[in-house]
Amino acid sequence: MATRRGKLGASLLLVLGLVAVAWWILATGESSGEPLVQTGFVTETAPASPAAAGLEPVAPEGAPELVLASRLLPDAGTEPAVSGAPSELEEAIIGRVLDVSGRPIASALVELLALQGPLLGAKAFWQLARSSPEAGALIETTTGRDGRFRLVVREGLLRQRPGEDIPDGYDPLLRFSARGYASEARRALPGGTAQMDLGDIVLETGARLRGRLADASGAAVAGARVTLERETPERVNSRTSDAAYELEAGETAADGHFDLPGVREGRAGLRVEAEGWPVLEQDDLELLAGEVLDLGTLVLAAGLSAEGTVYDVDGPLPGATVEVRQRVPGGVLHKVAACTTDARGRFACHGLPAGVVHVLASADEHYSAEIEVELPAGAPLQLELPDLPRLLVRARDADGKLVGRGQARLVAGSDLVAGADFVEGAADLLLPKDGTLLVTAAGCAPRALELKRADLGSLRAGTLQLERESVVVGRARDVEGRPLPGLRLRARPFGATPLANIELVVIEGLTDAQGDFELRGLSAGEWTLGADRAGYAPGRFGVTLAAGETQRTELVFGAGTQLAGRVADTRGVPRSDVEVKVGKHARALTDAEGRFAFVGLRPGPVRITLDERPATDFTLLADQLNQVDLVLPARATLSGQVRSGGHGVADARVKLEPGLPPGGRSRTVQGDAEGRFVAADLDPGNWTAVILLADALQRTRRELALAEGEQRVLDVDLSGSHLRVLARRAEDGAPLPGVVLRLKTDDRKTTTEQQTGADGTLTLTDLPAGAALLTARAERRLKLERPLDVPAQSGSLEVVLDLQAAARVEGRLSAADGGTLPVAVVVQAPGADEHRTVPLDGRFTLDYLPAGPARLVVRQDRNPDFRITDEVDLATLALELVAGEITRPDLVVQPVRPP
Repeated sequence: MATRRGKLGASLLLVLGLVAVAWWILATGESSGEPLVQTGFVTETAPASPAAAGLEPVAPEGAPELVLASRLLPDAGTEPAVSGAPSELEEAIIGRVLDVSGRPIASALVELLALQGPLLGAKAFWQLARSSPEAGALIETTTGRDGRFRLVVREGLLRQRPGEDIPDGYDPLLRFSARGYASEARRALPGGTAQMDLGDIVLETGARLRGRLADASGAAVAGARVTLERETPERVNSRTSDAAYELEAGETAADGHFDLPGVREGRAGLRVEAEGWPVLEQDDLELLAGEVLDLGTLVLAAGLSAEGTVYDVDGPLPGATVEVRQRVPGGVLHKVAACTTDARGRFACHGLPAGVVHVLASADEHYSAEIEVELPAGAPLQLELPDLPRLLVRARDADGKLVGRGQARLVAGSDLVAGADFVEGAADLLLPKDGTLLVTAAGCAPRALELKRADLGSLRAGTLQLERESVVVGRARDVEGRPLPGLRLRARPFGATPLANIELVVIEGLTDAQGDFELRGLSAGEWTLGADRAGYAPGRFGVTLAAGETQRTELVFGAGTQLAGRVADTRGVPRSDVEVKVGKHARALTDAEGRFAFVGLRPGPVRITLDERPATDFTLLADQLNQVDLVLPARATLSGQVRSGGHGVADARVKLEPGLPPGGRSRTVQGDAEGRFVAADLDPGNWTAVILLADALQRTRRELALAEGEQRVLDVDLSGSHLRVLARRAEDGAPLPGVVLRLKTDDRKTTTEQQTGADGTLTLTDLPAGAALLTARAERRLKLERPLDVPAQSGSLEVVLDLQAAARVEGRLSAADGGTLPVAVVVQAPGADEHRTVPLDGRFTLDYLPAGPARLVVRQDRNPDFRITDEVDLATLALELVAGEITRPDLVVQPVRPP
C-alpha cells in the first residue's frame, strides 16, 4: 500500500506540475520566435463506453518520464525587492502608516497578497506564485521610523497597457498590520503610472484578547487554534475583509495561554479547535479598542475518549484523518471531534459523549474505513483501510506498437482522481471510485471509457487499440494579412462524443513569430478552436476531423471594437481610480482625469459597471471608437471644529461610520491643534460622526444625512464636564498609584486602560453627559464599581475610591484513587460573585476574594456534553477569609468515574 500511495502521489504531482507549466506558458501571450508544439497530451481528462478489452487487475513497477515540449519564462522572482533609487524598470507602491492620532507607526508590516482564485492570464508575477492570501504574502516590507514604506515590484505590475483587459478575478490585495493595531486591507488594481501612492493608511487601535486553554483535569492544551468569527458587513468587499480578519488568529502556547494583541473592535465569536477535542465556541464577545479582554481559563468538555490505531495492508498508517461522528435528530451524522494519527498510526479523541458513535478513518481522500462503537469502549479501536482495486491498462498505438509515452487517468466530474504512466505498454491505475478512464499517448488520439468498480470482475484482459492522432495546423493573421504571433489557441471537443462531456479536455498552443501553429493529439470528430489576444475580438472556429487526419486552416481575426470614455461626478469633477468593468472580464481604473479606454472588445450589447454600482447598458458598434461618459454622484465634504469651553480641542478625532447607503468601511480624520478637521470625498448617504479624544472615549455622536455634493459644516461643543478620581487604600487612606480606571458610558463605549498617578489621582475631561459606570482595579485589591451621573454642561465630579485588600486561597487537591481530577474548585461568599477555577497539577489559586466567611466547593460535571451541565458537589469546606492574607486548604476527593 505504501508503494501504491507513493506512485499515486508522484503521478498527481507530475500532472499538476505540467498543468502549472502550461498555464504559465499560455498566460504570457508573448512569442519566443519558435513554435510551441503540444505532444498530444490533454491537460485533464474525458469519457466513453465500457469496452472491456485492455483492462486487467495487475501492476508493473516503474514510471517513465513524461516530457511536454515548452519554453520557459524568465524567473518571475518572489523575493521582496530592495528599496533604493528606482531604475528604468522599477515600479513601486508607496505610502505612510499612521495611528488614529496621526503618529507614524514604525515597523508596521506591508504585504502584497496573492490572488484569491485560480491562476489567470494577466502579466503580473504574483499570479504565477500563489493562489490565495492563505498561502502568504508574495512580497513585503516594513515601515521606517516616519511610518513610510516603499514596496518595489516588478515592471508591468502597476502599469496597465492601453487596451489591456484586467481578467475577471484579478484582485491583488495590500495588507497593513502592526502589533496592537487592527489590520487593514485594500485592493490594488493597476493604473497608468509606475508608482502607486496610497497616501496615509490609518490603523485603528485594536483590542486585545487573551486567555488559557485547559482540559477537564486542568492540564494545559497546547497547539490549539484560536480564531475570531465575524459577520462581514453588507457592501464591504469580502476579500479585503477576509484578508484583514485573517490575522485575528493564533495558537495556544505550551502552557495553554493564547494572546491576540490587535483585533478589530466590535462583536465577534470565539472558536477554539484543539486536536482530538470537540470545538469550543463562545459567542457574543464585545471587543473594545484599547481594552484587554481576558477570558480566563477555558475548559474543554469533560467526557469519554476513543483511542486506537489505523492500519492498512502494510501496517500502521501515520497521517490518517480520524473523525468521530454522532447521529443527531433527523438522522444526520454530526462531526464531534477529529484528529490525525501519529507516526505509529495511533489516535485519541477526547471529550466525547456516551453512546453510539461512528469512527471514520481516511487517507489520501480516496479510501476509508468506518466502525460503529458504543462509548465507553472496552478496548482500543482498530480501523483497517481496505486495499483499493487496481487496474492494469494495456494499449498499442495505430502502428501496433506498445505505448511507451502516455498516461491513463481516472476522472470523476471535473476532478482528476488518479493517474499512471505507461511502462512498456501498460499503466498501473488505482480505482478509488467510479469514473471515466482517459487514455492518452504520444501520436495517438485520446480514448475515453466509463468505469464502474462493480463491473471489474467481468472485464476481459486485452489491449486497447488507439487511433492515430488528428492534427490541426495553420496560420493566424489579421484581416490585412499580417501574421499574429503569440496568439493563444485552445481546442475543445464538441458534439455528441464522449470527450465533449468533460470540460477539462483541452489542447492548447501558441502561434510562433510567423503566426503558424500546430495542435496535436486530437481525436476524430468536431472540435472548436478558440483564440484570444489583446486588441482583437475573441475568435471561435470549428473543425471536423477524421481519424488520423491533418487539416490545414487559416484563422483570420478582425480588430475588436474600442471603448473610451470619462468618469466624472454630477458637478463635472473627474473621478480617478474608479474601477470600470465592461461585461464580466474587462476591467480598468480611471486615470487622474477620469479617463479610461478598452480595445479588442466584442461588438454588441454590454453592461458597464462603476465600482460595483448598478450597471449601465451600452451597445458597442463594430469597427469604430465607441465613446461614453459616465456620471457618479458628487461626493460630499464634512468639515468643522471640536470645541470645549469656547476653545478648540487639540488632536480631537472624528470617526465617520457609514450607514446604508453608502455602506463600506469607517474612516477617521484627525483634528489640528485648534480642533479643526476636514473629511473630503464622502459618498452621499447616511453617516455617524463619533467624536473621540486621546483616551478613545466617545464624547458624542451625531447622525448625518449627506446630500450629493454637500459641503457640511459640523461644529461640536463638548460638555466641559470633568471627573477627578482619587484612589486610596481602605485600611489607612494612603494614595494608590497605578490603579486601572475604566469609564463606561450608557452607550457601552469605554476608555483605554488609564492609571492613577503617583498621588493616586486621575482626571478625565469633557465627559459625555448621562449615566456612566466607573470601574477600578488594583493588584491584590477588590474590584470597585461606582455608578455616576455626569452633568450636562461644565459640571465637576470628585470621586474618592477606597479599595479594600483582597483575600486569596491557594490549595492542593488530590483524588482518593490517584486518578485524574475532572473537577472545578468554587469559592462562594455571601453577597459576592462565585469564583471558580480548574486545578492544574493538583494545585489551585483563587484571588480577589472578599474577607469574611466563605464556602469552598469541589464540583464535577458528570455530563460529557459541554452544552448541558449535570454538576455534583464532591466536597465542601467552610473558610474564614482574611483581607490581605492567604488561606491554604488541602483536600482529598473521590471523582465520579464512568462504569
